[in-house]
This record gives sequence, structure tokens and C-alpha cells, in this order.
Amino acid sequence: MSAPEQQAASVQPPAGLRQRIAEAIRDAAHDCPGDCGLSERECDAQHPIQVSAWHYDQVASVYGDIDALAEVAAAVVEPEMAALRAEVATLTAVARSNREAYKGAVLDCQQADTELAALRQQLADAQAETARLTTALEVATSQHAKAITARDKAKQRAKISDDIQRAEKQLFDTAIRDLGGSPVDVQNLYAQLQSRTRQWKAVQQQAEQLRQQLNALGPATWRARWESTVVEARRQAARADRTEQLFAEAHAAAYHQGEPRDGLLWHCGRDHCPAAAPTT
Repeated sequence: MSAPEQQAASVQPPAGLRQRIAEAIRDAAHDCPGDCGLSERECDAQHPIQVSAWHYDQVASVYGDIDALAEVAAAVVEPEMAALRAEVATLTAVARSNREAYKGAVLDCQQADTELAALRQQLADAQAETARLTTALEVATSQHAKAITARDKAKQRAKISDDIQRAEKQLFDTAIRDLGGSPVDVQNLYAQLQSRTRQWKAVQQQAEQLRQQLNALGPATWRARWESTVVEARRQAARADRTEQLFAEAHAAAYHQGEPRDGLLWHCGRDHCPAAAPTT
């Protein structure tokens, strides 16, 4: 049994109920004068509650049938008890409704707490992802800035180097033309000299390889091969020297025609270069 039902079962009459029941019994009591013309049995049947004593003009005692007394008391008590029970039933229904509403509110609160926890977790995940993306963006921005700086510096160095080479070439070409020479002829001679230099280095490498092979064969075997190799190497060296001499002569012819102009007099640095000779 629930608490409201227990409350309804334990309802007690109000404090003034006893007085109302006593007034109802006094009102129901009949004071027979003795000359009503009815027999005692007939009078008791018609008036089941009779006055037995008065006190200060008020009925103080009655006698009568128990069922009649109970009927008089019930006529007073039952309406009030019915009203009270109806009120308790109403309160019980309200309490049950409130309890169901409370249960629903508790479930809603629990669901709201669960959803709130999920939203908080989503917010934390979003904040962590935002922090990660911010860090990655900062790193990418820094790397991009460094890459741009390095690329710009490389472009700037390459541009400066190209400008220097272009200016040097223009300066040398102008000087060669002022001295009556041809820049194309000088470039061709310089290319021939580089080619001969590469050939001389290749011959030296071949000689070193042959020396190693001869060392592996032994003194008796490699001497003859070594002599022939030395002869070939000297022949190649003579050709290289001849090429350098031709380049020096062409250089002297290109750069030293006539008197020096504006103090420009350049020589290759070799002892046999005519430009190295003192001028009078």
C-alpha cells in the first residue's frame, strides 16, 4: 500500500464531529408526553429514539434502538468521510501523477545529462582538433615562409651570378674589340685549350692505370710496355704544349696589336706570352 492510500485508510474524524453527532441524536430523540394515543410498542416503533432525561432544558440522555442510533450517526459521518475520502483520492491521484511526472523528469534529466556529457566531449574533441590544426597551420606557415625565403635567396644569388657573368663577358668582349681582336676567335681557342687539357688528363689517367697493371705484371714484363707508353705520353704532351703555344700566339695577336689602349694590356701569365715582356 502506498503512502497516500495509507493516509486515506487512517483518516480520523474532525474534532467537531462528536458535537454534530450529539446534536443529531438530540434532534432525533422524541419526548413522548404519554397521551399520544399510541401503545408503548407502537410508540417505540414510530419513535425508535426516546428522551430519557433532561438537564437544564437540554436532552441529556436518550434510549433507543442501536440501529437507529447508528443510522443517525452515519447520516452525519458518512457524507463527511466520503468527502474526505474523495479529497484523499484526488490527492492520491495528484501524488501519483506528480510521481510519474517526477520519474519522467528524472529520466529527462538523466538523458539531458547524457546529452550534455556527449556535447562536452564533442566540444573537447573540437577544441583539441582546433589546437592540432592551429599548430599544423603555424608549422606549415613557418615552413612555407622559410621555403619562400630560401627560394628567393637562391633566385637572388642566381640573378647576381648571371649579372656578374654577363657584365664580365660584356667587359671582356668590349676590351677584346677595343684591342682589335675577335671574341669569337678567343672563345674558340680557349675551348681548344680546354679540350687539350682534358686529353692530357685522360692520358695521365691511362698512364697511371698502365703503371698499376705493369706493377702487377712484374719488372721484366712491364718495362717494354712502359717505355712505349711513356713515348706515347710524351707525344701527347708535346701536342698539348704545341696547342698551348698556338693559343698564346693567337692571344698575343688578338690582344697586343698596336699600342695599349687606355692602359689595357692583358697576358695569360705564362713566361713565353709576349704580353709579359716589358714595354718601352
